[in-house]
Amino acid sequence: MELFRSVCKQGRIRWPVRLRLTDQLVSPSLCGVLRPVILIPSSLATELSQPQLRAALLHELIHLRRADVLVSFFQSLLQIVYWWHPLVWLANARIRGLREEAVDDAVVLALHEDAEAYPTALLEVAKVTVRHSRSRGHV
Repeated sequence: MELFRSVCKQGRIRWPVRLRLTDQLVSPSLCGVLRPVILIPSSLATELSQPQLRAALLHELIHLRRADVLVSFFQSLLQIVYWWHPLVWLANARIRGLREEAVDDAVVLALHEDAEAYPTALLEVAKVTVRHSRSRGHV
């Protein structure tokens, strides 16, 4: 997919990453550390405009560039070891929120003049996610 190659270049991704469409997810996801894969729901790939899809892909690629999957893994291990400590739970929740804010900021910077597509992409992803969850009886 030409769009994906373009977004990888825009996100300054210099290692192999695969893109897979799936009917199993309701939201875009980054999986894997050694052989990363970005999973995009098929419904999103068809419902988002090209600039919105670019923004959603860029969001996941920036998570990859920042090694957020690895950081999240270590946070989870820490939470398993200190499952009884409420401050670990609170700190992990705060760190996850800050991680998303940092990625959002990086996406806006990377998109430059196309940055207005990002908030609409987030809104469309949320709409499709809710619609998909309702159709499966999850909400």
